[in-house]
Amino acid sequence: MKTLCVFCLGLLVWMPSKLLAGGSVSYQDQVAPLLVQQPTLKKLIEKSFKLPDSGFATRLGNHFKNLGGLRIAPYSFVVESKDGKAKYNLTIHCETKFKLSNGELVSRDSGKIFEAVKVVEKVTHFTVAPLDEEKNEQ
Repeated sequence: MKTLCVFCLGLLVWMPSKLLAGGSVSYQDQVAPLLVQQPTLKKLIEKSFKLPDSGFATRLGNHFKNLGGLRIAPYSFVVESKDGKAKYNLTIHCETKFKLSNGELVSRDSGKIFEAVKVVEKVTHFTVAPLDEEKNEQ
């Protein structure tokens, strides 16, 4: 019984990292096209920050039959203020739905997401947080 408990605990620790791991994402290729849905947010972000070529996003695991390896929101980037004086963590949040081959949209908490053939994301908001370096300087 003790061995079974240790095994189950090990799975609980190991599985989340395998199910939704991180991966790099391109701002220009993957995120900027999403921000077209919210032109005011896109304009504010691009006027306020120097944006890097790549950032970080959730990577769908291989258990997603058709979408394994795809990156989904939240999308995070280390950005710099236009004046170059401060760096921040910019995170772009979306409502993420998964589309099945029959056209049905299902949410993240549906067991059907592993059969999805497409991801549909709607930008909802973004957050900006100072990096620790800036906090230590003040």
